[in-house]
Amino acid sequence: MNVLTHEIQTHWMVIRPLFAIHNEHDYDVAIERLNELLDEVGTNERQIHSMNY
Repeated sequence: MNVLTHEIQTHWMVIRPLFAIHNEHDYDVAIERLNELLDEVGTNERQIHSMNY
């Protein structure tokens, strides 16, 4: 195991509970967060398609 992998595992153990889904409420909260993230960083399909040409 390299140093970076070890560091990632160490930090992941601390933040892992923030991302755990244990019940329906946690699931609903996670979906809400994902939707907000998609709204924030969503794509503009016209821009993407125009970049391909």
